[in-house]
Amino acid sequence: MPGRAAADAAGPRVVRPYQPVEIGQGAKMGLLPEGRQNYVVAWDGYEEAVEQAKTLVGDSIRPDSISGGMAVDGDDVLFTGAYRTDTVPARITLRIGAGAEVEAGMLRLPGRPGWGTYYHDAAGAGRPQETVRVTAYDADGSVLADLAYEPSPASR
Repeated sequence: MPGRAAADAAGPRVVRPYQPVEIGQGAKMGLLPEGRQNYVVAWDGYEEAVEQAKTLVGDSIRPDSISGGMAVDGDDVLFTGAYRTDTVPARITLRIGAGAEVEAGMLRLPGRPGWGTYYHDAAGAGRPQETVRVTAYDADGSVLADLAYEPSPASR
């Protein structure tokens, strides 16, 4: 069946350090080997953002946890964050309030860095008004880590 292999390929896409990956709404995400859970999301000036991030420590999130945030531009929302788990997640989902669970895209560096990032383009969905829940699952469907946060008024 065409396209089935991509659907069956669980887990994050492996990318080179500093490789710009289009994640929606004109934003690019890149993962850095410097620091801990160090990544950038940039709409403009991607190379400059990477150079600046090279001097930073990164998120340094707790083991078996997820960070989360969102950028809002009008009705367009872009969710991004990092995970740090011993087991590489097979998938990460987002759910707003009692809404449907949606799959996030995931990226990680080659080897076993113990972390990676996720993103979800919710263009046109409008600013969330309810709790945002992010969940990382292993291949068996067990929860590796989760995060619930209230949307903030931040915009990009």
